[in-house]
Amino acid sequence: MAACFRYIVNDVNAAIEFYTKHLGFKLEMHPAPPFAEISRGDMHIYLTQPFRMGGGAPMPSGEQQKPGGWNRVHLVVENLDTTIAQLKEAGCHFRNEVVQGVGGKQILLEDPSGNLVSCSSQTRRNTALRARAIKPRVAESHSAPKLSAAFCAKFSNARLASRGLESRTPWVLLIKHEPPLRLLL
Repeated sequence: MAACFRYIVNDVNAAIEFYTKHLGFKLEMHPAPPFAEISRGDMHIYLTQPFRMGGGAPMPSGEQQKPGGWNRVHLVVENLDTTIAQLKEAGCHFRNEVVQGVGGKQILLEDPSGNLVSCSSQTRRNTALRARAIKPRVAESHSAPKLSAAFCAKFSNARLASRGLESRTPWVLLIKHEPPLRLLL
């Protein structure tokens, strides 16, 4: 099943060019000026300009939708350093420098409207291997209560898989609790 996202953009044509030329997306459809659908593998992005109707319509309060913010799609690239160099040479803009995260190195790329695309060097295989090697633990927090190993084991990837679920970010699981807990797997 495909994962679908909507990005509000200032210019659909500029967004199509950016995603297809620089990030390997394919144009699926562009039936009207304020809308297009692009894809890369099983991920589809709906590019939508603010418009009087449809996905870019104003809210009932009159608030207009706008691009930007901090939500983002995440792309795994084969060689992050090479990808960054190619994108910089093409004039693309990054919001930050490369950072080392739990799952690998990553950087935030901005599309022409300011929407973010996280580019990472991690591979699914490395993520799966790392997830099996990391034992469950509760994030360090003075307000987080201690959880038993048995409780943590309930949320392991094997347990998720046995229920037909898959964790794309296996080392973080958020649980609704007062005060909020962050369980790291």
